[in-house]
Amino acid sequence: MEVKRVIRIGGSYYVALPKAWVLENSLEEGYVTVEAESGGVLRVRALGQKERKEPSIARISCGGEVLRKILSAYLKGCEVIEISLEEGCRESALQAALKAQNLLVGLELVEESKNALILQCFIREDYSVESLLYRMNAVSISMLEKAFQALSRGDEEVADEVRALDDRVDRLYFLTVRLIRGRVANPLTPPEERVRLVDLRLTAKHLEDLGDTYESLASLASRTRCELSRVELLEDAQRLVLREVLEGRGRTEEARNALRKAREHFSRASLPAAVQEKILRALDLLEDLADLA
Repeated sequence: MEVKRVIRIGGSYYVALPKAWVLENSLEEGYVTVEAESGGVLRVRALGQKERKEPSIARISCGGEVLRKILSAYLKGCEVIEISLEEGCRESALQAALKAQNLLVGLELVEESKNALILQCFIREDYSVESLLYRMNAVSISMLEKAFQALSRGDEEVADEVRALDDRVDRLYFLTVRLIRGRVANPLTPPEERVRLVDLRLTAKHLEDLGDTYESLASLASRTRCELSRVELLEDAQRLVLREVLEGRGRTEEARNALRKAREHFSRASLPAAVQEKILRALDLLEDLADLA
């Protein structure tokens, strides 16, 4: 740590920047941002030549779990993903790339050559995270409605519709995580917004878990048929909880009362144990989510 003297020239005050830091960040004729924080802290960030960002590239081999590697690069915010091909693994790598293209919003296979596959991500970075979370919530509630229909009718075709909707929830989840990680990594993101982003990341995970729970509930239709009622109790509770988390309208107690009412109903209902377990699992997730409000 260096100690610098504050110098007054005219009506302004100056502090010299460390020369090594200036050179390292190519700031000889560049710019910095200056932000005052509490506790006597002044944050200075370089906005020199390095601010002219080049596309971030992830280079991965085709050996091992290619799909997992692609997903990891996507969530880290990489714009270009290059898969190097080796003898005997082209087909498996291509299948993984095509599956990733279907799973991840904005990802496209843009080039195939003898030695490599290249994926590129075409998405805007100014998506509203809150809007994505509301969309995840709406899709998962549709999953819940269809899961109840599938169980009431023993309808496996409706259960298949629930599985397709779960894929949409997963796509929205991965996009949301990518955006949140990018904003947390941005040095210009204020500390209070970083805390908010952590809460939104937890919210996204809970919604993704709810989607998985509703999918597993629908899958019971292949071997279980039962009369289900009052789905609106769970739907209304989920809507109230999410709005309270995202908007903070001061209605947390109303949301918790809705959760209690839903739990009382489904705990007392005469349902197969596996069905009741899934519904109560969903209520557990919503109660955890309400703690963020």
